[in-house]
Amino acid sequence: MYMSPEQIQAHAVDRRSDVYSFGAVLYFLFTGVEPFAGRDLQEIMMKHLQGRPVPPHQLDPTLPRSLSDAILRALAQDRDQRFQSARDLASALSLSAEAPAAGASGSGARSAS
Repeated sequence: MYMSPEQIQAHAVDRRSDVYSFGAVLYFLFTGVEPFAGRDLQEIMMKHLQGRPVPPHQLDPTLPRSLSDAILRALAQDRDQRFQSARDLASALSLSAEAPAAGASGSGARSAS
């Protein structure tokens, strides 16, 4: 389920609801698990309202911390804490693609010997 907390509560939605839903998709794509799991739909909805997902970099230590942070920000329960637009999220994802993977050492340049 990829509904934002405001959708679950039948509040008005805007582009930040889409950012949340896309964050849930990104979470699944990069970790292979849903951000919130449960026995039934009610339990999953409650987790979307009250829970915090495990940071993606804890599930896959090779993920850059900046990518993990961007996904978690997209999944913020408070829509004012999320990226305010898909463009803002895309910028953060682009920057994270340039970041070294967690556990990477050095600058990636090899010395000529």
